[in-house]
Amino acid sequence: MGGGAIIPFFTDNDVADSVGVEIVNAGHKLTRLRDVMLNDSPDEVVATACREEGLVLVTHNWKDFRKILKADAALSERYANSLCRVEMRCQQHRAAARLKTELPIIQQEWERRQANPEQPMWIEIGDEHVRVSRAWIRAPEIKL
Repeated sequence: MGGGAIIPFFTDNDVADSVGVEIVNAGHKLTRLRDVMLNDSPDEVVATACREEGLVLVTHNWKDFRKILKADAALSERYANSLCRVEMRCQQHRAAARLKTELPIIQQEWERRQANPEQPMWIEIGDEHVRVSRAWIRAPEIKL
């Protein structure tokens, strides 16, 4: 892992075990949905649990989570984009290899978030791309 921070990941039930193996092999912490919740737990419950526990959600179900975040933002600015997540937009059989390849970027973004917890982490990993979204990031206040 290179001595960086340990990232607490949470894999949704649509994420293959091989992805979790890569997370653990890299020295990070892994919680699997099936180990702590019912497999049919609503996505809203998963999102809330990840927010409250400070976990990075890894999911292929990115469309539903984006809808949840949009609805949450309409209710409260506090929840706008507050879910740290890695959206796996790649084919499921490529997910472990793609996540392993992009772990240095995930690590960098996690460390950025640790320096400013107001800034959530949102990474999209596709078959041939990775996208880091920072459009909502607020600059840290400078105290004089």
